[in-house]
Amino acid sequence: MTAQVRLRHGPANGAAEATTTTALRVLTGADEAALGVGEDVGREPWVTRVLATSVWELGGVRPSPVDLRALSVGDRNALLLMLVAVTYGARAEWVIECPSCGEQLDAEVDLEELVGSAAPVQGECTGAGFRLPTCGDLEAVSGMADADEARRTLLDRCVTSWRALDDESLTAVESAMAEADPLADIDVLLVCATCGTTVSAALDPRAELAARLATPGQLMEDVHALALVYGWTEPEVLALPRQRRTGYLNLIADGGP
Repeated sequence: MTAQVRLRHGPANGAAEATTTTALRVLTGADEAALGVGEDVGREPWVTRVLATSVWELGGVRPSPVDLRALSVGDRNALLLMLVAVTYGARAEWVIECPSCGEQLDAEVDLEELVGSAAPVQGECTGAGFRLPTCGDLEAVSGMADADEARRTLLDRCVTSWRALDDESLTAVESAMAEADPLADIDVLLVCATCGTTVSAALDPRAELAARLATPGQLMEDVHALALVYGWTEPEVLALPRQRRTGYLNLIADGGP
């Protein structure tokens, strides 16, 4: 199963001019097994592994890791959110505590709608003296524990002569970058029904995907149950995506096949 995803920008490395259409492949159990191991799970280098696994086409050709690292952060997030949607379902739900009164707030987002609201119009990857941060830029700063150091490094890579700008001008440049790539930072706004406080919650596409990957134990249970009933081999079971495996397991639980 594949899904077409329209990106806002496409790669910034000139490899595919004005390339904004991608084909995204649903993750199988084998993909989950491969992506769920390693010290980098949920980190920036892991994102490149995820995209290399799931982005089947970019502008009609299979993208290289260089092409994927040249995607803007917002385009990267669009792909990760759509991958969650097609593999596990489009609805994302959390429970958030109101910082003012402690009330538990239910947050729900349709990931396909979120991506669609930001993606249809192609924007510019550059502006007055800046370019948008890319996946490669985030990889470059991913090991930095100091947030200020990471910010300065990103500015060095993306904004021309930013150190000569005053605070107001630099804020304007960063605002323009955020406006050009609206999915780079995603905040969900909720209003507490008890006290009326507006609560902002960050939506992290990496965390959303990493949290949904089947664990090795879960995959082993799926293989065991489906092999016993259907006689399938482990590779045959792991070739199925999560929703197909779940469908067959539900049939078994209901007394089938």
